[in-house]
Amino acid sequence: MKNIKYIIVNTFNFRGVTGRKAYWSYLLVYYITLFILAGILGVVTGRYQKINNIQPNGLLFTDVYVYYSILLLPMVSATVRRLRDAGLSPWLVLVPVLNVLLSLKASKKEARDLRN
Repeated sequence: MKNIKYIIVNTFNFRGVTGRKAYWSYLLVYYITLFILAGILGVVTGRYQKINNIQPNGLLFTDVYVYYSILLLPMVSATVRRLRDAGLSPWLVLVPVLNVLLSLKASKKEARDLRN
């Protein structure tokens, strides 16, 4: 929880660094809650539509998109800090899948500690 709180508190901090543990724990909790929320809302909305004989209108997961949008900025700022910690350009956050793969790279400090 400490790592997740660190990411949320530093939402508007695009400078500095974020360690691998904090970044990946936030990412894991983010996606787990996203899938659970989508599942619950899908079941509830489907039941409501079936009971009231309403045809689906394509806005099934609107609440999930609100959740996703609210917590997207902390993820972007954490990714920028994580890429900087790994010694990479923060502009790589604009490349969708590559930025997550590059955030697996050890930080400069971790690499220096492993060499010694």
